[in-house]
Amino acid sequence: MQIFSILLIIDHFSIAASEYVLYFYVELLYFEVVMKGLVFTSLQGYIEKKYSYDLVDEAIIELNLSSSGIYSSLGYYEFDELVELVQFYASKVDRNVSDVLTDFGSWLFAELYKTHESMVIKYDDPINFLANIEKHIHYEVKKMYPSVSLPKIKFSFDDHTKTAVLEYSSHRPLASLCIGLVTGCLQHFGALSDADLKNSISDDGHAMQLTIKL
Repeated sequence: MQIFSILLIIDHFSIAASEYVLYFYVELLYFEVVMKGLVFTSLQGYIEKKYSYDLVDEAIIELNLSSSGIYSSLGYYEFDELVELVQFYASKVDRNVSDVLTDFGSWLFAELYKTHESMVIKYDDPINFLANIEKHIHYEVKKMYPSVSLPKIKFSFDDHTKTAVLEYSSHRPLASLCIGLVTGCLQHFGALSDADLKNSISDDGHAMQLTIKL
């Protein structure tokens, strides 16, 4: 979200549908220098729906983007450009960067589910879904891409207190996006309204702890 397995599109690989999630997961947010174009096109879509088309055009005009603001979902673009865009949008809508990333993450989960439903329906609740990130998804990704730098996810759930704790750390400052994806996950499973969420994010945005009381 930076985490989920529901996220994506294959480049030049020919693989079974059941493996789509693994390739998308790794390509979405974890390359050291570049990011999948889908993140950029999704961000533009979020801004257009949440705010206005004009704001997207304004960013292209005002910012000296190396891509000129033209993105393909299958392309790769510099991570710094994503940071620049988010900072620009946040300043224009009078919100902080963390809030924009969280809101975007929640929106992103819902949008991606529309095209990758089969990757989520195997899970019957958000706890089961979140619990499988590190145990299954990261393991499979590492087998395919041994050198890739993945975030660290620790997840625990106390059935007695109905409390889950998700700890996240990454080489990229996207902890707020991760929180948004978790929020989107809870909303998808109809658990958000009854959930009490408390988070603690590191000053640099590279790590966070999210407590979910259901």
